[in-house]
Amino acid sequence: MKKLIKIASLCIIASLVLASCSDDTVTPAADKNYYPTTVGSTWTYDGVNTEDTTGTTRDISASSYAMSSTVKDSLNYMGKSAVLIVNTYNNGQPDDTTYISKTATQIYQYMSFTPGDFGGFGLSSILDFGSRWVLIADYNQASWPVFDTTVTGITLPLPSPFGPTPAKITAKVTSAKSGVSSLTVGTQSVQVQEFITTIAFTAVLTTVLGEQTVPMTFVNKTYVSENIGIVKTEALPTTISFPANLIAPIHINGNKETLKTYTIVK
Repeated sequence: MKKLIKIASLCIIASLVLASCSDDTVTPAADKNYYPTTVGSTWTYDGVNTEDTTGTTRDISASSYAMSSTVKDSLNYMGKSAVLIVNTYNNGQPDDTTYISKTATQIYQYMSFTPGDFGGFGLSSILDFGSRWVLIADYNQASWPVFDTTVTGITLPLPSPFGPTPAKITAKVTSAKSGVSSLTVGTQSVQVQEFITTIAFTAVLTTVLGEQTVPMTFVNKTYVSENIGIVKTEALPTTISFPANLIAPIHINGNKETLKTYTIVK
């Protein structure tokens, strides 16, 4: 769960719009337990980091790990009835927490939108857009907006030959319900619904060479199964390329986590 929308922490975003707006006609899903969150329920995942430097996504050697997610508490959190999920790892990574709120057909996650280091640029010291509830899965919508905003008046600490560079960044993040497929959990084949979050933003840099445009796209996939919950998450690796190769391409690794075992408390 922790990496459900991992790449979203790289977004340079000033505001969030959560709305139910889709022009598609969708038959409402029946009320079902798509994500059981009874205290004590546990899911274990096999994880691996991934990379793509040649046009093909592949697992990174010796990057495998295991993660266990356990529902520790039911509580009110930031205005919603929620559960606290604690994630533990076997690779020395510190434990982390996830807050989930759900309805019969929707799943929300409380997320931080403070950018990370991002290729050594130190954006976390420049931008901090706080934390908020984000709709990550909706069985009654074909698609919905998450972010759509433009940030101006910032200076990015880019490496040579640019140095400190004025920038305008336009970001658009959307989520969508995709197809239904089957995945294997242990020895059991289960039906899963795929949800895709696409993070597309464009940085317009004002440099001594004129305006330079840098497009960036990140894709995250989540697979949910009725009465089980999250069966698989995948953050696809990506590469950010700069005009005329004035800065070396930045390769950002992805990861995937696949459910191995689970125990649902009734």
